Amino acid sequence: PGTIVELEATKSDPVHLMVNGKIIGDGELVDVEGKLAVKVLGWRST
Repeated sequence: PGTIVELEATKSDPVHLMVNGKIIGDGELVDVEGKLAVKVLGWRST
């Protein structure tokens, strides 16, 4: 809590969900009640 993560992106830019350096899904940044969140658009098979 309270951690600020600066992004060089806008809410309309796509984002990649990564685990251990591998992309596992795709999403987009959204505003949820004034907080930034990631809406998952799909999962990638490994």
